[in-house]
Amino acid sequence: MKRSYGDDSVRSNLLQNKVVLDKKDVESIIDSILFDWNEIGDPEANFEEMIEWNVEQFLSHNSGNELKRISRNEARKMKLKRFTYKDYPAYSKEEPKFFSMSDSNKDGWQSVEYWM
Repeated sequence: MKRSYGDDSVRSNLLQNKVVLDKKDVESIIDSILFDWNEIGDPEANFEEMIEWNVEQFLSHNSGNELKRISRNEARKMKLKRFTYKDYPAYSKEEPKFFSMSDSNKDGWQSVEYWM
C-alpha cells in the first residue's frame, strides 16, 4: 500500500474526530498502520477499522490534559465551539482542548481564545 493513501485516510479520520496532532505524531500513526498492513498483513482485515484502532490506541496512550495550539482557521474547519469560562463554571467537567492566539494589539499583547 502506498503511503499517500494511508496519509489521506489517517488525516480524514483525525479530522472527523476533531483531533489535532503534530506532524510527527501523524507520521508515527501512518508508519504503524503501514507496518501492520504491509508487514503483518491479514487477508481478512478491514483497512478503515485498522486506521480507527491505531488512532484510538495512539490517543489513549499519548493524550494528556495539555492544550494544543491551533489557528483560528483550523478551529473553523473543525467546527469547534468557542470556550468561555462564564458558560462553563469551575465545577463543570467541560474543559477547553485547544487554544489560538491573535496578532499583537496596539499595546503589544495577544489575546487567547479557547476552543472545545
